[in-house]
Amino acid sequence: MKRLSLLSLAVVVSLTGCFDSSDDDNTAQNTNRAPEADSRALTTQTEVAITDQLNATDADGDSLTYAVSTGPMFGTLSLSSGGAFTYTPDSEYTGADSFSYTVSDGTAFAVTGFIDITIEALEVSFNDTVRTVFTLDANAEPVSVNGREYIEDANSPGNFDDLLDN
Repeated sequence: MKRLSLLSLAVVVSLTGCFDSSDDDNTAQNTNRAPEADSRALTTQTEVAITDQLNATDADGDSLTYAVSTGPMFGTLSLSSGGAFTYTPDSEYTGADSFSYTVSDGTAFAVTGFIDITIEALEVSFNDTVRTVFTLDANAEPVSVNGREYIEDANSPGNFDDLLDN
């Protein structure tokens, strides 16, 4: 009888362990997931700044901080820890530039995002440029012409009659 009681007790104890109320599946929910950083392509014109916001998400709802990973080669970049940035291309530059950034939730590994930038020629009025140059002081800084595409808006010689002395 004593053996039967011990056997019954052993079965009850082992079955009790099978119905544990703690849920081991919750451990996966407690693991912090890394944020996701968006990569984008932007376009601007010579000497025209881009002011924008880097995009990243965190599935856990953690607050995110941003940092420059690799800066641009042909411009300047100002980045706040909240992801707001201003990129200004170098004077008279046209072509491609890029920078990369990291975003972190402070717990998981930081992830990297990439911003590709195309800098197109700045469209300027030929008529306005001629008027600006004509009225410059002899010691003034020269007017930039590189990185510009002139719009042919001077349709006749009479467009500049007001600048000429008779």
